[in-house]
Amino acid sequence: MQTQGASNYEATADKKRLKILWIGLGVYFVIMMVALQYATRVPPRFLGLCGLINMSIIICFFVAINKVRRRIRVQGQVESKSVSGSPMKYEGLKKLRWLFFAMTAIGIAYTPSAILTVFSIATSDHRLIIPAAGALVIRLLFIGFFLKIWWETGKKSGTSSSPDSPTAD
Repeated sequence: MQTQGASNYEATADKKRLKILWIGLGVYFVIMMVALQYATRVPPRFLGLCGLINMSIIICFFVAINKVRRRIRVQGQVESKSVSGSPMKYEGLKKLRWLFFAMTAIGIAYTPSAILTVFSIATSDHRLIIPAAGALVIRLLFIGFFLKIWWETGKKSGTSSSPDSPTAD
């Protein structure tokens, strides 16, 4: 009985942590939008570096949110062992499936142009090679992330396999 109480405490703590992370991301985004008006006063080299730092912070927020959501989901699956079929990983994003496909297609379509821009920036000023290459890597990671979400939401969640039946994995 004591483990169930500890599990409930962890679940509520994780839910609070998730809420705090979402609020933190929202506040950070608002601060970024307020600071955007001062972007014209900042030298372009410093602005590129700040952009990379901002994207890194935002990615850290999303990674932390994903870890907490995964922990909450695992705790929910442990508590309800009698669920038949496997739940889809991105069930909440199923409604936005085609939006992610469109974002992936647009990202792939504009990537050659982005690569040419990176090369022209890198040849004009050698000090911008690392920020431009970093921006290109972040772009490719986001395209891969959107493609993964689109692919995962296309999978059927209600398969005919049950937890008791052997699988062909």
